[in-house]
Formats: sequence, C-alpha cells, structure tokens
Amino acid sequence: MEQISRIGMDTSKHIFQLHGVTAAEEPVLRKKLRRKEMFAFLEMLAPTVIAIEACGTSHHCARLLQSFGHSVKLIAPQLVKPYVKRGKDDAADAEALCAAMSRPTMRFAPVKTAEQQAALMLVGARDRLIRNRTQLTNAIRGHSTAGKVRLGVITRAGDKGLRSVLVVGATTVIQHAQRGGRPSPWLTELLKRKSPKLAAVALANKMARIAWKLMITGQTYTAKSAPAALAGAA
Repeated sequence: MEQISRIGMDTSKHIFQLHGVTAAEEPVLRKKLRRKEMFAFLEMLAPTVIAIEACGTSHHCARLLQSFGHSVKLIAPQLVKPYVKRGKDDAADAEALCAAMSRPTMRFAPVKTAEQQAALMLVGARDRLIRNRTQLTNAIRGHSTAGKVRLGVITRAGDKGLRSVLVVGATTVIQHAQRGGRPSPWLTELLKRKSPKLAAVALANKMARIAWKLMITGQTYTAKSAPAALAGAA
C-alpha cells in the first residue's frame, strides 16, 4: 500500500468506514471495519492525519487515535455536507470527510480531554434536570389551573385528559339530576336555560374552579344539599 496522506473516517455504533488518499489525491484505502477491527488496523498503520465528524463520541475516538501517533481533525457535520458527491452513505461520508479536511479554510473543532467532557457532562445533566423540572411544574400548574392564564377555566389550552375527565364527571352529575336526583339550585336554574351538553361544560368549569380553590387554600369541600322543594320542582 502506498503512503497514505490522510484518512476520512465515518463512525457509527458498530461499523466504521475508512477512505484514504495519497499525497497525489489517489484513493488507496476503502475499508469497512467493525469497531475492534478498525482500531487494531489503525494502531498498526503509519501515523497520518484522520478526519472524523465532531460528535459526543468522536472525542474518545480522537484521543485513542492520538495515542497511536495519528493526528486527528474533528469537523462539524454541516461543514462536511457540501463535499458529499453522491447519495448519503457511509462510504460517501468518509470520502467527503477526506476531501473536507484538505481545504485550507476548513475549521476544525478541538479534541476535548476526558476531564473537559466530564465537566460538560455535568453542565448538560444540570440543564436537563432544570428543563425537566420546568416541564413538571408546567404540567402540575396545568392540572390545578387548567391553563396558565385563566385560572380555574376549562379551555383548549389546558390539559386535554383532565378536561375530558371533568366534562365526563359533569355529564354524569347532570344525568343523575335528570333521573330524579337532587341537584344544587345553581344547576337546577342552569338546566332551565341551557342544553345538557352546555350545562356539562359550565359545571366542569365550576368544578375546576372549586378544585383550584381547595388546592391553594387547603380547605375541605362540603357539599350543600338542595332543599326538598327545589329538588321536587326540578
């Protein structure tokens, strides 16, 4: 094999694609190897320059290749894309990396040490925890408030599942009232003016407001029975 001037290496979980050229730009290396085979092959290869797409795992690969005596260049994926000649596949990506690294104006990312990656991991984990906490807070707020703007109102901006449960519960209360139950005076008057479907939504709104009030005050709900005369009139 002629002296390899540089190598583009496309990485993945298991299979790695290599594309190497001489100083005269003649392709002399096209190999697809598994992870262990690839590192064993490059360990035995004379020191050269290897380009890898910058990603989370590329820094580990770069450090290992540097321990073999190779020089490693990390390139951002968006800077490699213009050099892909044909349909995107591992071989085309490796060839594009090999071409991109030869450009005099190409920008390379520095290889991070294990300590630098560990520090960034802590920052990333903290950021994720904060985002998860914010999502959970918003979800809880959406369950007592049915939305972040209009407290205690059933709207399309609230939680879909909670809204559905409240409306179903309100519908059951109305059906019970229509079968001879004892609805509250408020519901009795409402059913005189509104259809059962609209009354169910209004009752669901009221239930949401009551639930929100109980949650923020810690009070206990006490139902008020309708007078017998009003129940009979209903």
